[in-house]
Amino acid sequence: EPQYANLVFDTHCHFCLAPNVQQIYWECRVRCCNKCFDLKFIPEFLLEQRFPKCLNIYRRDAIFPYTHNPRRHDQSKLGQIFYFFPAADRFIKE
Repeated sequence: EPQYANLVFDTHCHFCLAPNVQQIYWECRVRCCNKCFDLKFIPEFLLEQRFPKCLNIYRRDAIFPYTHNPRRHDQSKLGQIFYFFPAADRFIKE
């Protein structure tokens, strides 16, 4: 419960502690500024490139937390899936 309360009521980025961050990625359970989003989330095609070839994971979205492009003004990435890389990286390293 304390972690959920922190997510809901604290307005700092969970990574760099930038103030007044309004964007919560509920699926990933993090509050994140735009700068840290670019560091902590990766597009689906980059995640595929980081997987060892021996892993045949067809439903990455069922294993790793992800969000859709939160930046509506960036038309080139509209609808693109971004995975929360720290969670995926832990899986890959195991």
